[in-house]
Amino acid sequence: MPNSRTVSRSTGRTPEYRRIAGTLRDEIASQYQPGDALPSEHALAARFGVNRHTVRRGVDELVEDGLLVRHRGRGTIVLSTPIDFPITLDRRFSELVRQSGHETSNRILTRKVAPAPLDAARALELPEAAEVVFLEQVRLMDAMPLAISRHWLPMPRFAFLLERFHRGSLHQMIGSQLGVSIQLKHAIVRAHLPAADDALNLRISPKTPVMTARMTDADAETGQTVEYVEQVFRADATQLCLVPGPEPALTPMHGA
Repeated sequence: MPNSRTVSRSTGRTPEYRRIAGTLRDEIASQYQPGDALPSEHALAARFGVNRHTVRRGVDELVEDGLLVRHRGRGTIVLSTPIDFPITLDRRFSELVRQSGHETSNRILTRKVAPAPLDAARALELPEAAEVVFLEQVRLMDAMPLAISRHWLPMPRFAFLLERFHRGSLHQMIGSQLGVSIQLKHAIVRAHLPAADDALNLRISPKTPVMTARMTDADAETGQTVEYVEQVFRADATQLCLVPGPEPALTPMHGA
């Protein structure tokens, strides 16, 4: 736990709240673990010999920098370092998480045949409400929900997933079963507040922003569209990295 040393009063031009923010930043990096709670504003004010307003301004800087988050009833919590998730031609969620030194797992929420929503039908070049395979899963890192993935794939080609896909990489299973290498064709990313069910499954406040990537995937060999994906990422735990590539044609984002 952090020591109880105090910060000397500022005699230069650096505001006191920034000196406090700097001290807390160093302690978060060296003495705290993700999920730990910072001492209360009252305790920090007593420690640093300042008023609560000054402490709050210092903590606000760390909240804005993504190091801390305020939770009603829990206090101010230390966040984990966001994981980079590149939006690339051959993105691999499980592989990326393992390469970052973490354990990955998934939890299936929905697995069924369902009418394709308008966006999915258009992306897959199917009639509106055509029956497709719909899979919905929570992707976890070290048992912490990181993203929700929703997949729409054409019937009957991908019907085998309803019985066989339970865990691991969906794209790896498709590759092993059909010999198909899936590649990103088009992606749109937007930030917004989560739907109630998404907030519950991601274990975040409904006021915590998320980032949604809507992607169209194709067979790398034939170019045929084979999958429409919606991935909802925790914005406090992930950073989406857009990797430069050939400039795509601009298309409207329906239902935004």
